[in-house]
Amino acid sequence: MFLNILIQNQLFALLNDQFVVYLEAMAHIVGNKHANLSEIEKEYMRTMLAAGLWSILKKWMIRGCIESPEEMARMTLIFFDV
Repeated sequence: MFLNILIQNQLFALLNDQFVVYLEAMAHIVGNKHANLSEIEKEYMRTMLAAGLWSILKKWMIRGCIESPEEMARMTLIFFDV
């Protein structure tokens, strides 16, 4: 699997970096739940969200995808208060 190859070759962080850029581009679609944050706070928040999401995915894969995708989605929504 592609993601396993990235993990094995220490390249998984590249996805995270690109996801931060993606989150920034999608900010206008996501909504204004955090409209009261400063721009620097929003930047740090995007970085934290991206790292958290990719870290959850990486942990799930390393563990052998024991949990169902639905269970992972449920936990992720709880963790990120969505």
